[in-house]
Amino acid sequence: MKIKELFDIRGKKFFITGGHTGVGRMIAEGVIKNGGQVVISGRRSELVQKTSEDLLCTGFTADISTDEGIQRCVDIVGDLDVLINCAGTSFASQFDEFSEYDWDKTIGANLTAPFLLTQAFLPHLRGTKEQPAVVINIGSTEAVVAAGGCAYGYNASKAALMHMPFKLQEDLAKQYINWNTLNLGPFDTDLLKFIDESPDQNMEYIAEHNPQKRIGTKNEILGPVIYLSSKAGQYIKGRSIAVDGGLVTFLGNYMTKGAYLNQHTKQWEPTETRTYPYKWKRAKPEDPKGLFDIGKDDLCLCNSGKKYKHCHGEHLWK
Repeated sequence: MKIKELFDIRGKKFFITGGHTGVGRMIAEGVIKNGGQVVISGRRSELVQKTSEDLLCTGFTADISTDEGIQRCVDIVGDLDVLINCAGTSFASQFDEFSEYDWDKTIGANLTAPFLLTQAFLPHLRGTKEQPAVVINIGSTEAVVAAGGCAYGYNASKAALMHMPFKLQEDLAKQYINWNTLNLGPFDTDLLKFIDESPDQNMEYIAEHNPQKRIGTKNEILGPVIYLSSKAGQYIKGRSIAVDGGLVTFLGNYMTKGAYLNQHTKQWEPTETRTYPYKWKRAKPEDPKGLFDIGKDDLCLCNSGKKYKHCHGEHLWK
């Protein structure tokens, strides 16, 4: 078989949750350029509309953390060849302040939603013995090595998402469906730019702590997606693949030596010296400014130098 035929995805129908932004949009754009048919969904209607118009693909709004949102996806998308679970969320807070609401919301979006959505699409995934249907979870290196921060729900959900296909693949193989996970390192997305603390906002700090000394590009996420979605990857089942520039190995080596990456000093420091210098209070819905009178142009108290919505848009204050 020639290489073009081996990696051919022309005519295949892809449904990408969270395909309106970030990595999801990168995948959607690349699939379309390689002849695939793409449907995207997201919760932010303006971005969904813009992306679908830019890429000339079908797009619609849906909240897949709800039963109604999942059914809406099934009704609109119908039969498909490849399902990519890319939508997700994250919240950060001190452990003793991490709320049940934030935990449930993160687990719901990152773990429960992909499980129930894939379950709902089982009758619609067009798999055969010669060419199985494909489900791809977009995971994270944080599932394997937690480099820092306080996104406890995110780490837990991505670790569980990575393990989800291990057991389920045993059942799905009988229906000719391959389910795998791609654990991503840093990629050039708006989210990464939002959390970037480099002085010049150029992601210098993030790139510096990657073995490649850079962050991922569109082609570097598109390649593994096409691989798993084509004949080339049809023998890969129930696995997780790191797409991170070697970050997991790099961080893992440091972790086993008892060091962690201090996000404030940008230095590797002994684990026993690790402290949490900030005590956070969360604003309540009835008191959106929390315990302090914070103006829209005030700086966030996390010392990042960014405006008050810096901490994941959740109004976290010291």
